[in-house]
Amino acid sequence: MAELDEVLAPSPATPGEPAVEVALLDTDGVIVSVNDAWTAFAAANGGDPDRTGPGCSYLDACAADPGTDAERVATAIRTALRGDLPAPLAVQVPCHSPDTSRWFDVLVASRLDDDGSCLGATVTLSRARPGHQVAIGFPTFEALFEQAPGCLLALDPELRIVAVSDAYLRATRTERGAILGRGIFEVFPDNPDDPDADGVANLRASLGRALADGVPDAMPVQKYDIRRPSEEGGGFEVHYWEPLNTPILDAEGRVAFLIHRVEDVTERARTEAELTSVRLSRELLAERDRIARDLHDLVIQRLFSNGLTLASISRRAQPPEIADRIIGVIDDLDATISEIRTTIFSLGRAPDDATSVRAELLALAANAREGLGFEPRVLFDGPIDATVPVDVGVALLAVAREALSNAARHAGATQVDVVLHAGRAVVLKVIDNGRGLGTVTRSSGLANMEQRALELGGTCTVTSGLHGGCRVAWEVPITPPGRE
Repeated sequence: MAELDEVLAPSPATPGEPAVEVALLDTDGVIVSVNDAWTAFAAANGGDPDRTGPGCSYLDACAADPGTDAERVATAIRTALRGDLPAPLAVQVPCHSPDTSRWFDVLVASRLDDDGSCLGATVTLSRARPGHQVAIGFPTFEALFEQAPGCLLALDPELRIVAVSDAYLRATRTERGAILGRGIFEVFPDNPDDPDADGVANLRASLGRALADGVPDAMPVQKYDIRRPSEEGGGFEVHYWEPLNTPILDAEGRVAFLIHRVEDVTERARTEAELTSVRLSRELLAERDRIARDLHDLVIQRLFSNGLTLASISRRAQPPEIADRIIGVIDDLDATISEIRTTIFSLGRAPDDATSVRAELLALAANAREGLGFEPRVLFDGPIDATVPVDVGVALLAVAREALSNAARHAGATQVDVVLHAGRAVVLKVIDNGRGLGTVTRSSGLANMEQRALELGGTCTVTSGLHGGCRVAWEVPITPPGRE
């Protein structure tokens, strides 16, 4: 108690100046003792002893005052009670009388035991010194910092937060009382769910450079996620920032504080990412177009020329077996040309376009693997997706599905080719090497294929192949009669 008596002893006042008012708070912010000057000041200014005397919570008294000045005092007290206040903090508050403008310095400090543990806080109140008085209507420097339009943090050399602007609190969804006096990386850690997060390492390096060099350090745009409030589900949400770290030097040129300013550029970063994605997609399509042109102008033309040469040779080749082999090579070249054309038209579509007739026919063939025991070969000729009308596409897919189903059930085939051509007409052929037609019987499946063709002004024929097997040919004009 001797220490308390010494602290609370009436402070000697200079002539014409009142004594300093002192209150001691415990670790919960409850007033445990006050000096006479505190009691006298409260009585002279209409203070309620039941709110500002021993046994009362000074934090509750601050909360009862809705002003920002009381909020700043309460924040300083909470920081001191946590033992996180690196040095006594002065908050200047108004206490105007009806006929006099008065300002008081509220000084908040931690009360520490010999082992460094926090016993509570000390709050002193004194009339502001003449050089520190502020005219009515003009905010204090602390208020100016807090109300500045930018997102600002003030850090001490240990990287503890000593001041924060309201704009920063809104941008980071934090509260002043919860972050003052704490280390910046304790308050703003990396997103633990992002294994590539490097915001803490990059910011620590930039702050270190500003401290060491004493000059501002500008950082490129950083991905630095922030915590989502618990009432909104918690976790982290993605944010991008553009930071600038500026040292504030004391009279001897040493760094006293760091001003950490950030600009939230999340929307800009997302827009730039979308524009980059569009640009890359366009570049990819342009490259695909170039490859398609090269395939058509160079590869196909060369293959076609070689096929003509071989055809000429085959007519003069002896013995006949050699001519047959050459014709077989020509057939393979024709099949290769068809496959390249299929690739060309595939390259002409956007990579993510999976709802086209071409894509659906390929998917249909892939699904037929289970019934056939192998995947049919699919060949395209012509600008399928650019010319096939929607209703024709729906019909031909249904016909292809029925033809593949028949091949799986009845043909016993080891090879099935699906060929789709688009020009003046849409022609779908499904050809297998199975048992052939045998005794032709009418079925609902064949009737449906014919009916779909007739409705679109076309035809459907089912015949045997030259060397056995079955051949379905379904053809409709692009613009059937009566459809203009």
